[in-house]
Amino acid sequence: MFLQRNLHILMTLTKRHLKMIFANHIRMMYTLMVPVVILVIYILFLRDLEITMAEKTLSELYKVSTDLLDKELLHQVKSIIDGWMMSGLLAISIITVSLQTNSLIVEDKEKGINRDFVSSPINKNVLITSYFLYNFIVTSILSLIVFAICLITIAAYGEFILTFADILLILITIFFSALLSTLITTFICLFINTEGVLASIIAVFSAGAGFLMGAYMPMSMLPSGIQYFCAVFPLTYPCALTRFAFLHTPFDRLSEYLTNNPNLIPKGQTMDSIMNTVEESFGYKIDFFGAAKIGPELSSLIMVVFILVFLILNILFANRLARLEKKSFHLKKRK
Repeated sequence: MFLQRNLHILMTLTKRHLKMIFANHIRMMYTLMVPVVILVIYILFLRDLEITMAEKTLSELYKVSTDLLDKELLHQVKSIIDGWMMSGLLAISIITVSLQTNSLIVEDKEKGINRDFVSSPINKNVLITSYFLYNFIVTSILSLIVFAICLITIAAYGEFILTFADILLILITIFFSALLSTLITTFICLFINTEGVLASIIAVFSAGAGFLMGAYMPMSMLPSGIQYFCAVFPLTYPCALTRFAFLHTPFDRLSEYLTNNPNLIPKGQTMDSIMNTVEESFGYKIDFFGAAKIGPELSSLIMVVFILVFLILNILFANRLARLEKKSFHLKKRK
C-alpha cells in the first residue's frame, strides 16, 4: 500500500508539472525559441556561407571553377554540411530545452509552492523524483519535435539519406542526452531560487555550451587549450554521438563515390587522406589532450559515466528542491 500510494502521488505530481508547462503557451514558445532561431539563421545566412566556402575549397583542390565541379560530389558535400549543422542544432536544443523546462522548478521555489508540498504528507523523494520525471518527459518530447524539424529540413534539400539504423541510433542518443541534460540542469537549478537568475544563466549557458560542445563550429577550429577543456565538458560527448549518427552514412556514401570514381581523387592525394581531411573538419572524434582521438564507442562510455556522476550529485544535494527556505525579518526601530 505504501509503494502504491507513493506511486500514485508521483504520477499526480508529474501530471501537475506537465499541465503547468504545456498550458503555458508563452513558456512553451520560449522553450523552443533557441533551436528555431538557430535553424532560421542557418537557413537564411550560414548555409550559403558554408556551401560557398566548401565550393571554394573544392575549386582550389581540383583547380577548376566552381561551375565545373562534379555535381554529385558537390551534393555529397552539401549533405555532410547540412547533417553536421542539424546534428549540432539537435544537440544544443536538448540542453537548452531542459534548462528552460526547469523554470517551473525555480518558479515553485520562488513562490513557496515547494513549502506547500513539503508541509503536506508527501515524501520528499517522491516530490524530487516528480521534477526529474517531468523534466525528462518534456525534454524528450520537445527534442523529438526538433529532430522531426531537422529531418524535414534535410528532406527539403533532397539530402535525406539516413538509414533506419541511423535514425534508431539518433533516437537512442536523444534518450540518453535528455537524461544527462536533465541531471545537469536540475543540479544547476538546485542552487537557483529566482527566475531572474535562471534567465541570466540560460542566456550565458546556452551560448557558452554551444561552442564548448562543438555544436556551433568544429572543435578543430578552436585553440588547443579550448579543445582540451571541451574534452572534459560533459555535453561534448552526446553532441559527438549525435553528429556520428547524422554523418556516418554521408561519410560512407562520399567514400563509396570517390572509390567508384577514382578520377575525382586529385594527384598527390588518396581517398583515405581526403576522407581524413573531411572527418577532421566535420567529424565527431574528440581530441583528448592530444593523446588520442575519442570515437563513438568511448564517447558512449564517457557519457554513461557522466550520467552516473550527476545522478550521485543530484542525490546528494536533492534536498535543496524540497528545502523550507528560511527568511529573516528585520524589524525597524521606531523612533
